[in-house]
Amino acid sequence: MAYRIWQGDGAAIAQSGTITTTAPSGSTAYSMTVRDEAGQDTVISYTSTGTGIPNFAAGLATAWNNSGSPAAQRATASAATTGVITFTADNAGVPFRIAATSATAVVGSYIASVANAGPNDWNDPQNWEGGNIASAGNDIIVARGSGAILWNLDQSGSGNFASLTVEEGANGAIGGTDGASLQLHLVDSAAATNLEINGSGQIFLTIHRTATDVAEGAVIVTNHTYKPSAGQHGINLTVAQHASEVLTIPTLTVNRGNVGVHASDDASACKITALNMGFVTSAKTDANVTLGKECHATTIEKTGGYITIKTTTDTSGVTLVQDEGTVVTEGAVVFTTMTLNGGSAVLKSTGTVTTLNINNAFVDMTKDQRVGTVATVKLNKGGSLKKSTTAGTVTSIQSDDSVTFSAN
Repeated sequence: MAYRIWQGDGAAIAQSGTITTTAPSGSTAYSMTVRDEAGQDTVISYTSTGTGIPNFAAGLATAWNNSGSPAAQRATASAATTGVITFTADNAGVPFRIAATSATAVVGSYIASVANAGPNDWNDPQNWEGGNIASAGNDIIVARGSGAILWNLDQSGSGNFASLTVEEGANGAIGGTDGASLQLHLVDSAAATNLEINGSGQIFLTIHRTATDVAEGAVIVTNHTYKPSAGQHGINLTVAQHASEVLTIPTLTVNRGNVGVHASDDASACKITALNMGFVTSAKTDANVTLGKECHATTIEKTGGYITIKTTTDTSGVTLVQDEGTVVTEGAVVFTTMTLNGGSAVLKSTGTVTTLNINNAFVDMTKDQRVGTVATVKLNKGGSLKKSTTAGTVTSIQSDDSVTFSAN
């Protein structure tokens, strides 16, 4: 496999291009469609007054400049008396996209005069070591000290990549502009490490599977140190699917970092066979994982960290073992076995827990009145359970040690 190394040090060049208009026919609405980095389109319309080409072109240019669309505001439009509208990027290295024009010869297609280039554009060869842009089969390395990757993120059509590694010391963001993520197809492999994320830049990444009936490769997240604001994640990992096949991640290991895992809009679910959470320096705070409502993990093993599970779509049952840290259940997640050897758990899920082993840990069932049923609680030395009279049901309590119950 060939390595392709992102450095992000290309020179910034301002994009420019033109649209040529001809005489409009009467009072008719014509349009240009601007597309943002996330693929969302905004249609900018102008109704001709039938007063000739110069006024028509000027009207279209003014409509663009006054549209209020953030994507359109990256460029300024100016009209010539010949009917040619010129678009020039306001900032070198920040591109704009005109995806379509009216289905008529009156408003021609956008023709690029100067392509965007700059230190944040995936498609700029200056940003890659040796000028080699990543392509099918390559191992991609985002080098330490490299610039952010913000533009032309829709790389799913560029082939199946072998892996993506973000090195420690890589401080630039990946994605995030307009809410967009870097779209990557990764070669299917149940054994290989396809994804390793270090560094300190906020990351938005969507993984696509490349074939049916084959699992995606392991995803390992280590030493990621971005500190997100409340309600955000340092690593935003979205998983997609191939046709009707649900994407499966055999192993997701989070040793440090704030990671949110979600299914894409067109995916019915995403599954993680084994989710492992560890730590580098702090067992309580290094790792923070949120599983979205479409995501399901079969086995979770935690030596530390904080996990919030919002699963609602899969009721086949999770096996969880926790030595330290916190687990919060929401949605309708179902547990076959939850074993807590330390730390705490807050149960707010409407789903059931077949067996809850509390060993030197604390479990709180009072935070949500909709909390479901725990069939069997095994309460052992150092363990405690807090339950209100109205929230949840505990069918039986067992213990290998003497137990003292108290009420208030």
